[in-house]
Amino acid sequence: MEYEDLPIVSDPVLAMRQDAPLLFPERGSNVFCQYRIRKGETGPALAGAEVVIEGEYRTPMQEHAYLQPEAGLAYLDDQGRITVEVAGQWTHEDRAQIAHALGLPEEQVRVIYPAIGGAFGGREAMSVQIVLALAVWRLSQRGIRRPIKIVWSREESILGHYKRHAFVIRSRWGASREGKVLGAECEVIEDGGAYAYTSTKVLGNATLMCTGPYEIPNVKVDAYSVYTNHIPVGAFRGFGGPQGAFAAECQMN
Repeated sequence: MEYEDLPIVSDPVLAMRQDAPLLFPERGSNVFCQYRIRKGETGPALAGAEVVIEGEYRTPMQEHAYLQPEAGLAYLDDQGRITVEVAGQWTHEDRAQIAHALGLPEEQVRVIYPAIGGAFGGREAMSVQIVLALAVWRLSQRGIRRPIKIVWSREESILGHYKRHAFVIRSRWGASREGKVLGAECEVIEDGGAYAYTSTKVLGNATLMCTGPYEIPNVKVDAYSVYTNHIPVGAFRGFGGPQGAFAAECQMN
């Protein structure tokens, strides 16, 4: 078997270019989600502003670092259902995904959440759940009924689950000498990693938050989620709000 090294796409800004390698060629672009806000006329507002502040802000990926790593226990209950005890945030979503992966009706799968040793959004996706269920199911088909336990090390946890989205936010705000913000233009570029997952929702919050909590009569925002070869990214406290607010407050400062 022969393999060919393909170009690595690691910068979401460069990934938006028309000549960038396409990670999903059938889509025709690495941009998989786009939002925009148009309120008033930012051109005249910025042209008439006495003070114009421009800045580019980059926020990195971030590790959830909850105290409890991904861990779980699976077994067949007294009704023959595959039962997975695991820390999580979306019980019924976990159940549906386990059943889908194993090709089983949902009634044959049971998910129990014990105490959660930290989450912050990091427990919204699959980690050990499907592997636990699969192991119990396959063993039962061989006549072996015994529980299965998985506990990830901290290194495995860092390698194996998603992070907070990294962003590049370019802002141009204009104000009067009295401190009234007259207009704001923002370009918001989100590193969506290898797969979309919650990137569309996270981008929506960043789109709304990149101008802060301020009453600005003229606003123009263009926001993009972009595929890269980075690790998949997902929910983390604030869900895109902290990244947008960081840029807004840096502009205000």
